[in-house]
Amino acid sequence: MTCLHGFYTQICKMKSFRLDKKLILLAILCLWVGKNVAQTHKIDWRETETSESGQVLNFKGAHYQYSKTKLPLVSHVLTASNVSVKLKNEVFEDLLAVELKSDFSFVQNECIIITTPLMEKKQASTYIEILPFRKDVVTGKIQKLISYELENIVLSNPISGNRTTAATFINNSV
Repeated sequence: MTCLHGFYTQICKMKSFRLDKKLILLAILCLWVGKNVAQTHKIDWRETETSESGQVLNFKGAHYQYSKTKLPLVSHVLTASNVSVKLKNEVFEDLLAVELKSDFSFVQNECIIITTPLMEKKQASTYIEILPFRKDVVTGKIQKLISYELENIVLSNPISGNRTTAATFINNSV
């Protein structure tokens, strides 16, 4: 918020800038709030494809890392590091009989989310994989994820803890 205040005071100091201060503050506030609005992600499911190993579920942007399952994964890259992710506002749909030919034995009551820290060009980020299936607790049917929002929970930064430990080690070394 101090960054926004500094920006606001710099604009107000400009003599050639004659807009109302309230209008400027409102525009800055709208930009700041707009960044914090959750984005809804939709999965564009396609017809199942037939491959040499059987029927394969498919959607736009799917990738298949786990060869045993033949199930597609959704992936995202977040610019934040050390992040825990939860899904919210999920919309599910029951799988059709044709789609149930894959192995769903390991599917749980919630979507499985795997986060992996990344470091690329000295920029820390987080790679997220989501298995977009769940087992409905009430009916016991397997459902596919249609749309969702990601809720990012930033955890404490482990890098600062490592630096403190390293500094202590250096001071105690011979």
